[in-house]
Amino acid sequence: SMPSGVSPADVDYAKLIDHLWPAGGPTPPKLLGAEEARLLRRDSLEAMNSLDFQQPINCCNVTALAYAFSVVLRPKVVTVNDIFHVARLPASFVTHDGMTLAETFNAAVSVAATLGSVFVEAFHFDGDLVEYDSFKTALLEGTLRLDDVLVANFSVRIARQEGHGGGHFALISHVEPDGSGTDDLIVTISEVHPIKYGRTWTCSSRHLFEAMLDKDGDAKRARGLIRIGRSATAQRGLPGLARVQKSVCYCDPVLDPMLGQWLARFVAPLPPDLFQMVLNLGGVTAAALALTGLAIDAAGGCVSPDDIMRALGLDYSTMLRHVSTAEEIALIINRYTTEVEGAPPVRVKLAPLGIDVDGLLDTLAAAVGPAGGGG
Repeated sequence: SMPSGVSPADVDYAKLIDHLWPAGGPTPPKLLGAEEARLLRRDSLEAMNSLDFQQPINCCNVTALAYAFSVVLRPKVVTVNDIFHVARLPASFVTHDGMTLAETFNAAVSVAATLGSVFVEAFHFDGDLVEYDSFKTALLEGTLRLDDVLVANFSVRIARQEGHGGGHFALISHVEPDGSGTDDLIVTISEVHPIKYGRTWTCSSRHLFEAMLDKDGDAKRARGLIRIGRSATAQRGLPGLARVQKSVCYCDPVLDPMLGQWLARFVAPLPPDLFQMVLNLGGVTAAALALTGLAIDAAGGCVSPDDIMRALGLDYSTMLRHVSTAEEIALIINRYTTEVEGAPPVRVKLAPLGIDVDGLLDTLAAAVGPAGGGG
């Protein structure tokens, strides 16, 4: 795919991208054949890999984000250290517990909000919502451009058809027909752990798909994809995967600015490990998040679930034995805001959700978001 004697690292990809994909310009298939476009994308990722994206211990997720942001924002280089600092990730949160697809997406959004000019999407491959043919379509269409990158979260054991291996993050750099008479594709993976797996390796699209259907042991939810793209040029979403994209990137410029600022109150300033829901404490956790988001301009800062439990002297054993009702959580919030010194000056009232979907949507539209002023 390169002229004789020229390596991927010799190519000025920033100038090449500006030439092929000026803001608002045509998509690569109109300028290059599909296969040439995919090879150019692959070579671009391989050139970036020469910067030695080797993960520190148990940091495949953070390293994959650094690699992906560097590809999309080239020639700017984003390091693993940048991801840790910008997303405010505690080392133990990453290296001891590991990060799920959703947690890695949250970190990516924090970085995107700081860097600007990029957006992030997440696709959870929940088995009843995604089909193999749709995945292949997304791979073929999603590897034609140089203004986005796909980060795969998958089971190494399944993707590589080995007898061992856990969850992993790496980049998808190239796809091509299998050529053996099957309807599968050959997928080239650009690694963040080249010491162990080599800089690149291949697997079938079928095995990669099954590896992303595999459920994360902590989240008990399927793995999937993270997509990072240039805000000005990259299309939103992937063909065939709309049903598995439920994520919202509050810093995406396509969102209404007021809505983006409102959503940021419940995401941007928060420690990533603070609002991890404990079984049967979801109501108290949601209450803490709501109080924090609504009072982000106040001096009190974050309100954690344990802050509420301790300040009100709530019994952990009792709370952990059953799921709280809406009435119980409303009472807890109102008690906290009236009994605790420095608590956010908010009050809670229960809103009837209506008798059908339209009634529910009307209630939510009036009560929450920047217009309703509530959460």
